[in-house]
Amino acid sequence: MKKATKLGPAFRSIGRVSLTLVVAITAILTILYSLTDLYSTARKYDQFREDANHAGLYTSVEQTKALFTVDDADNGASILSNLRVPPLNAPKLDTEEHYRLALAAIDPVLRTLERAVAHKRILFNHNDSEPTLFVSREFNSTSWIRLVTGYIRAAVQFDDSANARRLMRIAAALTDHCDEDKTEVAMLMRLSSSQNLEAILRDIVEQHGKDPSWIGICDETLTKLDRPYDLRSALNLQHLADVAFIEHLRQNPLTLHEAMNTRDYPAPVRYSKFLPKFYDASLARIHERYVQTFANLPQDPYDYAGAGAACQSGDEILHRYGFSLTALHTVDIEFTQFVEAIKKESAIRNTVIQAVAMMEAISDPAKEPHVDGRYALDFDGKPIRIKPTDAGDVVYSVWQDGTDDGGKPIVEGRGDWVIHLPK
Repeated sequence: MKKATKLGPAFRSIGRVSLTLVVAITAILTILYSLTDLYSTARKYDQFREDANHAGLYTSVEQTKALFTVDDADNGASILSNLRVPPLNAPKLDTEEHYRLALAAIDPVLRTLERAVAHKRILFNHNDSEPTLFVSREFNSTSWIRLVTGYIRAAVQFDDSANARRLMRIAAALTDHCDEDKTEVAMLMRLSSSQNLEAILRDIVEQHGKDPSWIGICDETLTKLDRPYDLRSALNLQHLADVAFIEHLRQNPLTLHEAMNTRDYPAPVRYSKFLPKFYDASLARIHERYVQTFANLPQDPYDYAGAGAACQSGDEILHRYGFSLTALHTVDIEFTQFVEAIKKESAIRNTVIQAVAMMEAISDPAKEPHVDGRYALDFDGKPIRIKPTDAGDVVYSVWQDGTDDGGKPIVEGRGDWVIHLPK
């Protein structure tokens, strides 16, 4: 009994010290929390959400139904659903004989592709729980475009304009359908495929530019590729994906053990369940960024300067720092890079348009050799460059680096995107 009595004051002393430490730690954490921007930003959540709704930004998958609804009669997706992804190893097309044998072998596939692209849209079923799907989930369009463009290059090499026209129509139509899902990923797929086709058009101009039948293929393809990119829908779907990420994190936060053993996210995101108001503050920042961007997006989809300025205004939010911005930094990237990618593809296409116009004017003096309006604009906003040389005129774009290198071809990421017109 005496020993227990002596231990009593000791336990009480330890208890008081422990309580004091708990109070001190709690006070320190409270002070540190008050220094973050979580509480002040979370207070703006309702207003930013209201602004997002007013701007027409998606906050639920249900709101995207209109984008992904198409009548069966207008949808070519079912025709393609049974096509297997083409093999990675393309057939040998090194001789004209090999080319024509291989072309005959894939004729049934080409007929299937033609039937599908004749429809207004090619849109596969969407999983309602995932707002950011794209075509390649059920049909690898880029693989088929890659296969078909291989045959087009062979057709150009062997001067087979009849089959080249057929193949180019298929490839251009598949490219046009690449971004049916409206996401940023789908848009980048279309951008990449368009540039590959434009590179082939450059080869056609340089090798067969004096042949009206080949120039006609260029005209037809350029017309098909000349469709504006739906940047507004792509950003809107990305907004929904960002919101879905935060809501998923709210419902399934990382445990303390998971947070300590992963580096996939910044610390505030990993320990979000222990940070009051983190989710509301993060959503407020997401809404703020997209509202800022949407408020400044131009109505004209070809106004790249206006789109760039709008995206820049939203990107500025990414350059700020604070706990409320860590989730946004985790899931988002700068929008201006998408506008730059669109400008690059547009400039390359305009270069081909200018070259084709000059070749048409040679065979038909009544035609104007110079294009105007948006078709004349290069990546830097100036007219597409034309440089006379002893070997013939050179038409070129300054490309994505924005530097005029005098028509020097691209080497190691620097130079101009060049077309040499046949003399």
